[in-house]
Formats: sequence, structure tokens, C-alpha cells
Amino acid sequence: HFIEFYGDSNFAGYSLEHEENNSNSNFIGNHFGVTGIAARMLDADYTNIANSGDTVSGIHGRFDQIEWYDANNKWDFDANPTDVVVVNLGANDVGTPEARIKEDYHAFLDDLRATHPDAHIVLFNSFGWDYDEPANYTDEVVAERKDDNLAVLLFPWVFEQWHGCETDQAGMAIILADHISSVMGWPTTPSDVVSSFGIDGDVGNGGFEGIAPFGGYGWRYKDDTGVSRITDAAQAHSGNVYLQLANGAETHQPQPALDGQTVTVTLWLRGSTPGSEAHITLDFRDQEMWTTPLDSSTNTVEVGTEWTEVTHTFTATGYANPVFHTRVTVAAGPMSTIDVDDISMTIE
Repeated sequence: HFIEFYGDSNFAGYSLEHEENNSNSNFIGNHFGVTGIAARMLDADYTNIANSGDTVSGIHGRFDQIEWYDANNKWDFDANPTDVVVVNLGANDVGTPEARIKEDYHAFLDDLRATHPDAHIVLFNSFGWDYDEPANYTDEVVAERKDDNLAVLLFPWVFEQWHGCETDQAGMAIILADHISSVMGWPTTPSDVVSSFGIDGDVGNGGFEGIAPFGGYGWRYKDDTGVSRITDAAQAHSGNVYLQLANGAETHQPQPALDGQTVTVTLWLRGSTPGSEAHITLDFRDQEMWTTPLDSSTNTVEVGTEWTEVTHTFTATGYANPVFHTRVTVAAGPMSTIDVDDISMTIE
């Protein structure tokens, strides 16, 4: 199996090994990004042509070159027949008129289809972040082409104003690998990087057991003072690991949600002293997910030194803008230390 990837900063692995959008070169990577993870899940060889900040027309102008700045040195596509082409472009085109972006998609797809007449082509975009995201109309581009071997596949941009790190990109890879497997009939193996994307309305890595190669575990923020991931089977509620939050520290994770849905989060808490304070917050946000929440609900509880089950429920109703995602946040009180384990969530 052979896959070609074309993309911008997502596929280029910008800040892949850092959870707070760090551009240092030592945090940029590919092997544990969406392209590498998906290819391994599908047992496929691949090429990844990606450049941070690039556009549809930008990559189109260089997609067949071996070297970035040498237009005369062309790639021999016949040497490695391509089964699947995945395009993750368009986010950096925001601000350009929609009609022009569609034209750029069509021009690139014309050349991709001429180059790979039998390949399955996927326009793999993220919905969310901005009202003008090309992901909002990528399906229109696909419908206009009447190409039975062309598909649109969307993943939720729920990692806020930052680029996705390894755990976020693992979630993207799982979505992509499942799609390719369903179309091509290729078997898949599990992701070798823990995912922060939940399945069927649950959270990802709710027991904190999994950890990515760079150290993240799918809950922001691992580097904040006061947040500690502790491995101690004798002290964990279940498994080997739990999270400790001290003196106002918090951790949170977003997941997709829609208008009218009810979110219920269940978790186990324990305090370092009787009467330790914890705050469990559920909020709903629209497609501009970096803005103020549409609505928010916080349950403040006091817990003792034994593990206690806590549940909080919140329903999305009556907002002017459509709901795009929900976020669960767990925080310690300003003078408290809280242990957290076994977080689960349902969205109905």
C-alpha cells in the first residue's frame, strides 16, 4: 500500500511534541504525527509533502517536485504507484474569497486525478475554529466533481488556538485510517500513540493510563505548575495512574457536541485533606471555539480523603450560534490538592 499526503502545518507536524503551540524546530515532527500514525495503522508506505502556512495553490505548484525549490526536478510517480492521496489544505486560505478557494481545489484535483487516475483521493479538513473554514464547504467541491473515488472527510478542530500535538494528531489519524480502511478494504491496527479524541461521546484517555512518546496524555496542560500525572497502582482509583491538581490548577479536554445535546461527566475525586474543594465545569462553544463560551455550568464539591464518585450534567439549549463543542474542566480549589481518576462522559 502507498499513500501520498499533501498538507500544511498539521501534516508538517508543527508543535507536534509540545502542547502549547511551540514553533521550535525540536518540537516539529512527522513520525508520531497523523501521517506517520495513519500509515502504520494501515501498514502503508507513504510520502508527506507538507509545509507550515501553505495554501491549496501553494502545494499544487510544487506537488510533483522532488526538491522544494527546483521546478525542473520532477517526482517519478510511476516508480511508486499511489493507492490513496490525502489532502489537508485550506485553513491558510481563509480570507480569500470562497469562489477562488474552490477554483484552487478544482485545479489541484484536476492534476491529482490526471496523475493518479485510479487512486482514492481524500480531502481531509478540520471543521471548527472559524466560520469561513473551507471545511464548511469542502463537500460542495466534492459534489461538483462527480468523482466516485473522491471523498471529503472532516475531523473536529477541538484543540483550541493551538496546533495539535501527538495525542491530537493520533485522533486525526484514527479517523483517517478508519475511512481508508472502509474504502480500500485494508485492515488496521491500533494507533501506537494515545488519542485525545473520544469515541461515541466519551473523553479520550479518561484514566490517564496512556502516554504519548513526548510525554503528553491527551489532557491539557501537562506542563502547568500544579498538575502531576502520578503512577502508583496502590493509590489510583483503578489502573496504575491518576492525576493530581494542586492550588487552583486545572486540566481540560474538548469534544464535539451539538445543539440540544446533554453532556454528563462522571469522575472519581479524592482530596489530600477532608473538605478539599474541586470544581467540575462543562461549557458549550460555537465554531469560533477560541471565543467566550456560549454557556457554562460549574459544580463545586468538597471531597474527603477517600475516592468519591461525582457526576455533573449540562444541556445545550437556546443559543444564537450553533454549538460546536463541549469542554470538561476539572480544577482544584485555590487552597486544595485534588486527585482525579476515571473520567467518563456521555453525550446524548
